[in-house]
Amino acid sequence: MNYSNIFSCHTIELRQKLSPSEWQVAFKANLTKEHIPESYKSKGYEYFYWNFLREKGVRVYFYRPIRKKKFFEMGIKLVINPRILIGDKDYIGIFEPTEYNIERLFEELAEIPYELKLNKVFHYEWFNNVGNILNFRIQQIDFCINHKFESPYIADIYIKLLKRGNKTKNMAEDSYFDNNCNKFKKYKNFVGFKGKSFEIAAYNKQEQLLDHKKYFPEECIDEADGIVRFEIKVKREKIRRMLKSSDNIYVSELEKMFNNIGYTSQCEFSRYIKILFGKGDYYTMEKAVEIIRRNVKEKYHKDMINFLSLVSEKRSLWKAKAELTDTNRLDKILKQFKNVKLNPVTVPIRWVNYDRNISFKNVFDILEL
Repeated sequence: MNYSNIFSCHTIELRQKLSPSEWQVAFKANLTKEHIPESYKSKGYEYFYWNFLREKGVRVYFYRPIRKKKFFEMGIKLVINPRILIGDKDYIGIFEPTEYNIERLFEELAEIPYELKLNKVFHYEWFNNVGNILNFRIQQIDFCINHKFESPYIADIYIKLLKRGNKTKNMAEDSYFDNNCNKFKKYKNFVGFKGKSFEIAAYNKQEQLLDHKKYFPEECIDEADGIVRFEIKVKREKIRRMLKSSDNIYVSELEKMFNNIGYTSQCEFSRYIKILFGKGDYYTMEKAVEIIRRNVKEKYHKDMINFLSLVSEKRSLWKAKAELTDTNRLDKILKQFKNVKLNPVTVPIRWVNYDRNISFKNVFDILEL
């Protein structure tokens, strides 16, 4: 099966705000002996999670503030996997946005309010307005694309190279706090950066499935061999800006988003991958120096080679850039790297069995952006 280079989304989070009385009515309608929710608290809210639609790719949450505030919201949150919702139980692939699949998706989405029994506890006018799935807002959408590398070994090398990439001032590295050594650490087989309204990540898909192997069949895990999943989580603030360009006020957010989901996903990846990882190919230090000496004017040789060494020493492009206070000089160095399509991040020869001539294509080209 072909798992590579389909731009689309993996999950979408929808929310609908309810009044306190509406929330109570809807909550009680779903509270039965068979369906008792799990509850937890997060960021000032209490969440109640129902799993009765999990097989259909839908996670249902009711949420309310822990303490009443001047401005607060309570309502229903739905986290939906479009591919599972249309009946495709492939846990590796992503939703393919064909006209037929989008039509099926909207048919299945329309059934969710009925599954939540909203039609039974609210009057017709309310159900067709507030209860209509098309009137739920998009809180978050996870754009994604898979790429299957020729081996898990190559996939892991790419993850390690991407970890050494760039970031802007408004981005933070995705990491976790290790209590054993009392410091933040990067995840293994995962690279991630996050901003105020987005998160971007790349990770080994097989490793992710293995971490939750009790939920997935063994053949599914085997098929994920060598696959790297690239994801961009876009949050509400950015979604509003993305959808604002459409002047048609009679079209729902869901319809606007899925009308161009493939193109929108590709544009987001093009933007962030260019910033974070660039369009230069990866070489060993020895090969990169050879390319510089052969293709760049001699006056830039020393600065470029020194910069390669600095990036290698810091194991990070953005940390190396932070060391150089002369921004004009830095811009000239980076421009020369761009001109010869050379990535300042080099491949340590110990990663490639000391093969000094090996090279790796840049991710921008691999994903056909």
